[in-house]
Amino acid sequence: GLPPEERHAPAPPTVHQHTAQSQEQSIKRLYHNARDAQTRRQCWVEEQVQQARPPAKEHTPASQEQAVARLYTAAVQRQQQRAAQAQAQVERSRREEASRTRKLNAEEQGRSVQRMYTAAVAHMKRR
Repeated sequence: GLPPEERHAPAPPTVHQHTAQSQEQSIKRLYHNARDAQTRRQCWVEEQVQQARPPAKEHTPASQEQAVARLYTAAVQRQQQRAAQAQAQVERSRREEASRTRKLNAEEQGRSVQRMYTAAVAHMKRR
C-alpha cells in the first residue's frame, strides 16, 4: 500500500465540518445574500410606487410665470408682515416708555405731595 505518512492519517470526515473561519465566511455570505435580497425588494417596491404615481406636471411658460409670481408675492407679503410687526413693537415700547415717563398734571402732583406729607407726618408720630 500506502506511504507510511498517510497510513496513520485520520479518515476524512464524512460530514463537512466548519472551521471557525469557514463558518464565519458562511454566515457573512448568508447575511450579504439576505441584505441584497432586501435591497432588491426595496428597489422593486419603490419602482412600483413610482409607476403608480402620475407623472409630474410640466410647467408651461405661463404657469411657471404664475408660480414665480406667487412665490415672489408670498415673500413680499411675509417681508411686509415682519416690517409691520416690528413697527408695532416699536410703537408699543414707545408708548410704554411714554407712560412711564409721563408728566403728572397739577392735580396728580398735588395728590402725590399730599400723600408724601401724610406719610412723613405719620412716620414722625410713630418715632
